[in-house]
Amino acid sequence: MATSPARRRPRLPSSDISAAELLYSLPPAMLDEILSRLPIRVAARTSVLSHAWCRRWESVPYLVLHWPRGTPSAPINAVLAHRTCPVSEFRHPYVPEPEFRLSDLWFLRLASVGVHSLYLKFKLLKADGIVRIPHFHMLHPCIFFCLELAVLDLEACDFPDPPSRFAGFPNLTTLSLSDVGFPRGLRGLEALISSSSSLQRLRLENLRMPDEYEQWVIHAPNLQRLIISSGFVYGWQIDDLPSLEVAEIKLGHYADVQEIMNLISRLDQARILQLSMPSSMDNLLEGLSRSFVNLKGLSLHIPYCCLYLAFYLSSI
Repeated sequence: MATSPARRRPRLPSSDISAAELLYSLPPAMLDEILSRLPIRVAARTSVLSHAWCRRWESVPYLVLHWPRGTPSAPINAVLAHRTCPVSEFRHPYVPEPEFRLSDLWFLRLASVGVHSLYLKFKLLKADGIVRIPHFHMLHPCIFFCLELAVLDLEACDFPDPPSRFAGFPNLTTLSLSDVGFPRGLRGLEALISSSSSLQRLRLENLRMPDEYEQWVIHAPNLQRLIISSGFVYGWQIDDLPSLEVAEIKLGHYADVQEIMNLISRLDQARILQLSMPSSMDNLLEGLSRSFVNLKGLSLHIPYCCLYLAFYLSSI
């Protein structure tokens, strides 16, 4: 009986081939995938591997740029100045007050190359024993030219009004705003939400606006998750949300009772509803004008009425 030929062991690479040359022999798409998964500091250091790798990281698409607290602005500016391809994620969780204006340069560059996810948290300086009026930074209007945005997460800044020809962020699926101000009212936010047709997750916490405000509408037919936390209702109304799965609403003691009723009634498509209401809303369930036919889970917290409502909810 004929014997099968012996299998040969795979030939090991010659010891004369450097690790950099071996790495560079990989397909370009695989190299880009490897570099895109590296932290930016590590990716930039690959420039020392060889002449061919000197500036390769600059043209790798969809790098993730995470800047830890304490990162000086100089390396951020240098990295963005050398970028020629879109950025997957730009995250800075602590932009100190002295560098607020430098973020304008970041928006200009990110708008030029493109960015998918943008996370910026602005931090005001605190002086012990000194009362000072906070001056929030107004974002650069170039943010409206970051048309590839899929995630926008901002904290402690002011948001400019959209330009008249702004057609929205077509790819935006997540919008999260915390302590964000709208000095000219919430019509700009209304336009931003309604023009972002792919929006699925919306979080609005402690928004700031002028003392006098007008009614505005949350119109987002594809919205699946809505989170609102505020001491006031601020005249907002909610259009029909046919895709809504989860709604978390937390309102303070300064919210108008009738406005709260109108707001909650528009969440009738939700499957999970989590409500934290002021003590004046102890008859909330009786006052709702709509039936929540899709509701599978309800969490209701009202100060001074928790025991009563827990018993009431368990009996329906």
